[in-house]
Amino acid sequence: MNNLTLLKEYNFRDLGNHLTQTGQKIKPKTLFRSSKLFGISKIDVDLLQSYGITKVIDFRSANEIKKAPDPDIKNIKNIVIPIFYNDDSELTEFPIEFFNKSDAGFQHMIKTYDQMIN
Repeated sequence: MNNLTLLKEYNFRDLGNHLTQTGQKIKPKTLFRSSKLFGISKIDVDLLQSYGITKVIDFRSANEIKKAPDPDIKNIKNIVIPIFYNDDSELTEFPIEFFNKSDAGFQHMIKTYDQMIN
């Protein structure tokens, strides 16, 4: 993954050059991922538009979107497909097992991904 610099979003990445399950490569600057776009700057908006992005698919819950809505960006359609209907996938406090087991975070993500696909 190629990290791209946005002024107000630190988790924006180009998924280009990743291999698909069929062995093909994703063309650079055609598929991106981000945790959210809430609070991005005007410069960030201009950068997203310069990439030719036409759709944003938001997998966050309704509560997460309500707390931090993505901006309306000209010529970019926002499509909401929540993976979780509650925002319990996001940890607001670290459970005690995170301090007692070195792989607890990893195991939490495995459980989260399992919930996404099942």
